[in-house]
Formats: sequence, C-alpha cells, structure tokens
Amino acid sequence: YIQDCELYCISTVPSATPRQLTFDARGRPNKTNGIADFIAQEEMDRNDGYWWSDDSNYIAFTQVDESNVPAFRISHSGSDDPDHIEEHRYPFAGKTNVQVSVGIIDLKNDNDRKQPTIYWVDLSEFDDYYIARVDFFPDNSVAIQIENRQQTNLKLFQYDFINKKTLKLLIEDTSQIWINLHDLFYTLKLTPTQFIWGSERSGFMHLELHDYNTGNLIKTLTNGNWVVQRIVDIDEANSIIYFLANRETPLEIHLYSVNYNDATPKIERITQESGCH
Repeated sequence: YIQDCELYCISTVPSATPRQLTFDARGRPNKTNGIADFIAQEEMDRNDGYWWSDDSNYIAFTQVDESNVPAFRISHSGSDDPDHIEEHRYPFAGKTNVQVSVGIIDLKNDNDRKQPTIYWVDLSEFDDYYIARVDFFPDNSVAIQIENRQQTNLKLFQYDFINKKTLKLLIEDTSQIWINLHDLFYTLKLTPTQFIWGSERSGFMHLELHDYNTGNLIKTLTNGNWVVQRIVDIDEANSIIYFLANRETPLEIHLYSVNYNDATPKIERITQESGCH
C-alpha cells in the first residue's frame, strides 16, 4: 500500500507491523513511488503503480518525478474562495513529460534489512516513451510494455533482473496511425515457455500465442473481421481461454472459448441469448 508517496507492505499475521520499502519520495512534492502518473491514468487506463510477483518475493513499481514539468494553475471562479488556485504539473503536448522509472524490490533476499535492494530497469534509451503496462513472468522476470509518445509503436520487453540484468525485446507492434493499448497479455503458469498476446496486426484485435524465449508467434488463436474485447479467464488445466468479442455482429458482445493447444484453434460461442454479455 501507499502512504505519504512511499510504498509499504504488511504481513497478514495479526501482530505484524508495516514495513517501509521505499525511502526517497516523502517530503518531495514532485516525486512519488508506487503511484500511476497522470498520463498513465488518463490516456493508458493504467491506474496501478506497483505489481506483486506470483510468489510474493518481488514487487515491481513505478517512480514518478514531475519536477521537470512546469506547474499549471487553475483558478476556481465562482467558488467560496475566489482567490483559491489549484496547481498541477501538467505535461502539455510537445512539452516535457514526467520522468517515470521502473524498479523491482527484492523481498526474498532482503527480508531482514531495513531498506530492501531495488533493481532499477535501464530504460534511458527510451526516455520519451510511456510505461504502458508492467507484469511478471512465472520465472519472476519482469514484463514491461512501453509506447512512444505518438502512440504508434509498442514494445514488450522481458527484464531478467535476477540473472542477466538484461532487457530483451520480445514483441514490437507498429502502426502508421495508432496503437490501441490492451489488457490481453497473459502469462501461462503451467506452460511458462508461452504467453498470450493481443495484436491488431490484421486490422482487428485478436489473440495470439507467443514463445517466451524468443517472442516469436507460435499461432494465431482468433481471426476475422471482429474484435476481441477482453479475456475473462483462462483455464490452464484444460488450455482454454474464455473471452468476450463481437464475432457475429458489432451490436452484441458474447462469451467465447478457444483452446490454445489445438493445432487449429476452434472458437465456440458460450452465451446464446442476444445482447451484450
């Protein structure tokens, strides 16, 4: 949880006390740890600023520094206090954006230390990119999606902070017009050498199965002149993805399933009544 712009954690044991994990934002009005920045919330539908690994040994988080963005003042005419001015650091088009960094907190090896070790991801080559999505792969390496300011280029990186400290590009999607961010990235715990990805390479948003080690496309799971809206759940024991889409008509949304292990994936419609499900 966040307190005074710093990241904390606490055990579920009743007698547990909070443990502070970050120490450099409190008292600095333009810096936060673990909180999504304005652009991420408003333009990218990302309201989270920290993410647990599946085994709870690590926490990835974003650190936001707004000090390089000019303050913008908003007056409230007609309010009880006409002299009141609200001030925000707002990144205008073409001007400087906030600085967003990604760090990974080590809770596994530094459980007894007051200040845990933080591994910082070197994204200096992509200073003008947005941090769009962050997640963990089953092996605890970090999945980071970044998007350029024009929102025409999306990159999915894998960062192995435990062994190699390297940033590996798995997928790069490019559009001459616009890339729609999505939440169709899904790591597979039972088959960690593969992951699910959403792409509009065909002109419509569809599901794909990719190789974890190379990022290469293994197979396209859905296709056609319709759009996958979101993944509802994945039954990994039976290799089935449940998802919402407008396959039959753009006026309705239905629940479908597809088996990602089938050589030729077959889509089955589950909901039968008309309407949006």
